[in-house]
Amino acid sequence: MDEAGAERAEIRDYRGLTVWKDSMDMAADIYTMTRAFPREEMFGLSAQMRREASSIPANIAEGFGRAQRKSFIQFLRFAQGSLKELETHTMLSVGLLDKEQASTLKRGSSDWVRCLSPLSGRWSGAETKENDHSPFTIHHSPPHAAAV
Repeated sequence: MDEAGAERAEIRDYRGLTVWKDSMDMAADIYTMTRAFPREEMFGLSAQMRREASSIPANIAEGFGRAQRKSFIQFLRFAQGSLKELETHTMLSVGLLDKEQASTLKRGSSDWVRCLSPLSGRWSGAETKENDHSPFTIHHSPPHAAAV
């Protein structure tokens, strides 16, 4: 199946969402990069960034699992909030990382803001069209979604 076809394919599990897969990769990158932080940041900035990074895919998964459009949108917004926190802490951590790591983090967080914002907006627009039971389809059917 080509990429466009894959994006339209129906999925039945949050693990099939592109945005969830990418957020898992980002969380792994954050964990790796924060290992380079000074020891005194272990329970400060490092721990906070790790919580925020892991919260993003967790919120996407939880929202998907609720199988209601309003809940899914709400949890996408929680993920956006965690991302904004992570973006802010990334800016604060620039002096703790080498230039390449800092640049990677800044670029990654900007990409994520762009990715999640239209995603929750798209579901919000669909919210008023039909049922409130499935976040994944506008017609009445079992919960499933096109890949995000």
